[in-house]
Amino acid sequence: MGATSSRKSLRVLANDSTRVCSVQTNNNIEMKGTNAENHREASQPTESQNEDMEERLTSGKYNVKTVAVSEGLVKLKEQITTTVDDQHNQGEGIAEDESGVILTSFIEKNPKLEEALKKTRDHYRGLKEAFASGVLGTAEVEEHLKGLFTAYTNQHKPVKAVLTDLTVRLGLPKLAYDIIAERRSNCPELTTWDREIGAEKPPEEKEASANPEKTESEKDEKKTSNPLELLQDIICLFLGTLLNYSDLHDEFCLECNEVGMVQLFVEMSKKLQDSIPHNVKYVEPKTQRLKKFTVRGKMLSRSLGILHNLSKRVPTRTNFASAQAVNSLLLPLLKAEITFYSAKSLLVLAYLIDEQNNHLIMADAEPINFLIRLLRKAIGTDYHRYLGFSAREIAEGLTQIAVNDNNKKTIVKCGAIPILVNMLQNAKDDEERVNACNTLWTLAFDEENKKNIKEDEHACAELRKLLTSNNREVKKAAAGALWEIEGKEKHAEDKQQSVKKSDAKHVMISYQWDVQKLVIQIKNKLQSDGFKVWMDIDEMGGSTLESMARAVENASVVLVCVSQKYKESPNCRSEAEYTYQLHKDIIPLMMDGKYRPDGWLGFIVGSKFWIDFSEKHKLDSNVDKLVKELGTRGKIELQENAMKATVMDVVDASPQSTIRSWTSSDVKAWLMDVGLKDRLDSNTLKRLNGQILLRLQDLRKESPEFFYSSVRTDFKLGTVFDVLEFVDALDKLME
Repeated sequence: MGATSSRKSLRVLANDSTRVCSVQTNNNIEMKGTNAENHREASQPTESQNEDMEERLTSGKYNVKTVAVSEGLVKLKEQITTTVDDQHNQGEGIAEDESGVILTSFIEKNPKLEEALKKTRDHYRGLKEAFASGVLGTAEVEEHLKGLFTAYTNQHKPVKAVLTDLTVRLGLPKLAYDIIAERRSNCPELTTWDREIGAEKPPEEKEASANPEKTESEKDEKKTSNPLELLQDIICLFLGTLLNYSDLHDEFCLECNEVGMVQLFVEMSKKLQDSIPHNVKYVEPKTQRLKKFTVRGKMLSRSLGILHNLSKRVPTRTNFASAQAVNSLLLPLLKAEITFYSAKSLLVLAYLIDEQNNHLIMADAEPINFLIRLLRKAIGTDYHRYLGFSAREIAEGLTQIAVNDNNKKTIVKCGAIPILVNMLQNAKDDEERVNACNTLWTLAFDEENKKNIKEDEHACAELRKLLTSNNREVKKAAAGALWEIEGKEKHAEDKQQSVKKSDAKHVMISYQWDVQKLVIQIKNKLQSDGFKVWMDIDEMGGSTLESMARAVENASVVLVCVSQKYKESPNCRSEAEYTYQLHKDIIPLMMDGKYRPDGWLGFIVGSKFWIDFSEKHKLDSNVDKLVKELGTRGKIELQENAMKATVMDVVDASPQSTIRSWTSSDVKAWLMDVGLKDRLDSNTLKRLNGQILLRLQDLRKESPEFFYSSVRTDFKLGTVFDVLEFVDALDKLME
């Protein structure tokens, strides 16, 4: 039997002794108190209890036999509790050591965040210890959750990312799932009991917060001694914590998905949705804003918010389908009495729409009309938020709905274009500008929409202004929208006449950023087989649209890396459609084994022969298949192979025939391939080239001590493990 099992058995025995003790004393005297209250008391009797025992013994209310039995059971419980605590502390010591190693590595990389990192780890450890001991309904647990909550909300975005990274490494998603699932199983009333029903009057309205996160996560009321109320408050705080940490962090969301949170929160939301009528009295008639929630109403809000964050990540969507979230939860919520919950549901649905279920969700124009009204009202407020939703996330939802070509037309018919232009003109930050541009870009794939955007007197002018933005993402999104609206056709007409078959020399890879590591491996293997390859190495769409266009025009064949995210990316669609427009040969490479191309992407790749790269362990055999399929297309002549292998565009400087001729881009690609790019200091990375790599290897032989010291400090590698990984990669490169 393991330590955990032993602890549980002993703890059950200790609790049983408490119950037996209670039964024995109840046979002789009246004793009041619930099991929950007994559970929350300390294991040893208080001084007043001992005095009371003596008084009752002398007065004859206890007999000697009863006292002996009671005292014996109390001593037995003390011994068991001591044993349990000793074993618990030993078990937690292992966990503490492990969490300490993780914490140390994070502090080494982020020394300025030491205090915040320590607090986050300590609060996590406190929750883990409470769960292991079976004691969750305490004020101490509540404080740990508040600590995790405030540690996140009081930070800037880069710091939030680091803190969330830490919680992922520690295992917060799994711990959260275990706690919430276990509490729901042992206490079904947790999600079914409305404690506010019967209250004489609704709570007073509180002033809306300017802080978006505090708007969603109101301060919880003072707690009562009722254990179920306290447990509801604790779970509600836990939901608020998960809502925050899942907001901007892919890995956290994917971990939540892996442990089963999609199914958990779909089921929870079903149980909580009957709380909506009890919140109607808190709705402001004019603004539809909720002044306050009941506790179950707040739990529903946060559960739907977490589902919204999870739904944005493609791998979660199979679990949404398995949980039948669309039909059993989200579609019914579109008709909720309170607009706030309808909006939450619609924003989740936006990411679950596909070619098969679109007709169910968008049976009429009302959901789209509703979303556009939300966007208009959000832009009209000082903070660009309405009902707790930011203009940015509403526009994101609209873009997602617009991936379906039928919805594009409906969105424009519902008056979206002038609202999006208004968003560009009055954006609060670059994120809003990017989202407005991306929505216009996606809408412009429809010919009628393109015409309507051109006819708007401000749309193209606002987009052109953004071409000079200092923000790379803003510039890219504006250029993409303009390319679709007014540039692509003219460019294609000119180039179709000028590009000759003999000019098409390279293999172009069109891909979405998430699969870049795999694509780099494919690219390197093709180059070693004598192919000239073009790919945008820095970031999909990081170069100009003109550069992309030249790459397509000079390609003998285009490898389209098919995935759900490729289909949803306006940048990828621009590339793929331009490729199709120029009648270039296309070979589809399947990057996601669970996805089959549909919609516009299905039309382009159609029934073409495709190669499955979703199984990474079959990379070599699949590259062999690809080489056979390519034939001589993109092949470099023998004499060119002896020279440095160049590519058409500076965006992707290919690895050279010798390391000495590598540029910084080549080094960056190599580091990406071996998984070290993000660990090296970005400023140092810019100065690295092939010659310096060779000199580093020489330096290692000439002066090993100086080499290791320099690599650690100058490259800012966080730990000795990072240094060793870099050295191993360098050795393999030099073989």
